[in-house]
Amino acid sequence: MSMKIDSVAHSEKATVGHAGLSLIGEMARISGLDEACLGITRKKQPQIADADILRSLCGLIAQVKTDFDHIRQFAGDSFFQAALEINRTPSAEILRQRFQEMSAHPDFEKKIQQCAIKVGQKIGVNPEVTTIGENRWIRLDVDITVFDNADTKKEGAAPTYDR
Repeated sequence: MSMKIDSVAHSEKATVGHAGLSLIGEMARISGLDEACLGITRKKQPQIADADILRSLCGLIAQVKTDFDHIRQFAGDSFFQAALEINRTPSAEILRQRFQEMSAHPDFEKKIQQCAIKVGQKIGVNPEVTTIGENRWIRLDVDITVFDNADTKKEGAAPTYDR
């Protein structure tokens, strides 16, 4: 018997755990994201590195937070900072302004795509690249859910539970 999704509902309640942020921080490290940021902006707020801006955005997206203002709830959150390896969580205004400046740089898109490809290669995945018009999209599916079902006999589940 297969399950079908009949509807999708939006909720203001948080339903996403924070544990996956550690994985996002590690993926940012192995992707070369910090190096890709070098020389992208003229740092108007030198206490916050360009890499911290992108790492913060990655953390937000991983938390299903799609607005710059959502960063406010992570101000002073030591786990958010440690997991993403950022020195300081930017304000919503700094996050938006600096990301807008970064995204206007002519090499930014190419550098980010190279980071996505690099992380895929490092973990043994060949990312699927989709081109639509002038846009290139790199698909990345990550399941960060950890289960310990060592005592179960679930049919067809061996690849997941056997690592």
